[in-house]
Amino acid sequence: MKRILFSLLLSVLCVALAAPVLADEREQAQFAIQKARTVVEKTTAKSDEAKVTVAELQKARTYLGNAQVALDKNTSWRGKLNPAVLPDIRYWAEMAEIAASTGMARLEKISHERENVRLEKAIPEIEAKIKVFADKEEEIRRLRDQAGKPPSEMKSLSGELASLRTARTGLEKDIAQLKAEREGLKKQVNSLTRTVEFQRSLEKLAYLSRPSNKGTTLVIPRDDLIRTAAKGSSSLAPQAALHIQRIADLVKAYPGTRLAVAVHGSGKPVRAEDQRATNAMAQMIRKAFLIAGVADSAVEASGAGTSEPLFAKGAGDANRRVEIRLIPASPTK
Repeated sequence: MKRILFSLLLSVLCVALAAPVLADEREQAQFAIQKARTVVEKTTAKSDEAKVTVAELQKARTYLGNAQVALDKNTSWRGKLNPAVLPDIRYWAEMAEIAASTGMARLEKISHERENVRLEKAIPEIEAKIKVFADKEEEIRRLRDQAGKPPSEMKSLSGELASLRTARTGLEKDIAQLKAEREGLKKQVNSLTRTVEFQRSLEKLAYLSRPSNKGTTLVIPRDDLIRTAAKGSSSLAPQAALHIQRIADLVKAYPGTRLAVAVHGSGKPVRAEDQRATNAMAQMIRKAFLIAGVADSAVEASGAGTSEPLFAKGAGDANRRVEIRLIPASPTK
């Protein structure tokens, strides 16, 4: 009986100790979903405020739903998520983020365009007021110049003229400020238009992507770009040219966009996967981008070695990846 109780206690202890590990993949998935949900909720609030519906928001909700369904269907009664489905959940969550971010940019563009229309209407109205003041000022000047006016009337006209001049000066300042605001809005609209188009182009590439305030990072399985021989030597994979050309065409379509290439190892301390080996791979990819027509100053590359695995130990193939961060040109101020 004691032996049975001891076995039961040992089993419970093992389950308790294993719980954080078992929940690890699930927590990663839940974090990715919650992060995407926050962006979707912000875009929804902006859409409600502007009373405008954007197609990207519906896409984002669909992607988010796919991620949640994948999480629910692949979580066991013990709360363990099947590790094989984690990349899919991350993909759907990140697609939701991209779609929602694109929708937010579109809503910002619409908001700025509306404000621009308001300013376009306001400027002629103020200019018309200035014209009225100018006509009145001219009339007062004409009357003042007439001979024989009583001193009291002349004093009144002089005061009215000074008041009109002050009012006109204020209106001229207002119209100068409105014109400056209008030019600023036009620049913002152009920048947001470029952002929307850039995000749509990224969606067409159909790579797993990770948006951030520093740009969007494309995550590509390393085997798609690099072929590694048994002895550790590496070369570009046969299909690498196609992937690189597609990304290069996008960079060339948006002048000022830069690339930061990082090659990652398996997550295990193996010499063929270390920082030096992955850096050599990164330089190969960089050279391929130059051949594809990307400017030398627009591409940087480095090897991350095995220091930044995405998945737990034992998932070496999944950790072998190439991350290409696309850094858009800074908007014109």
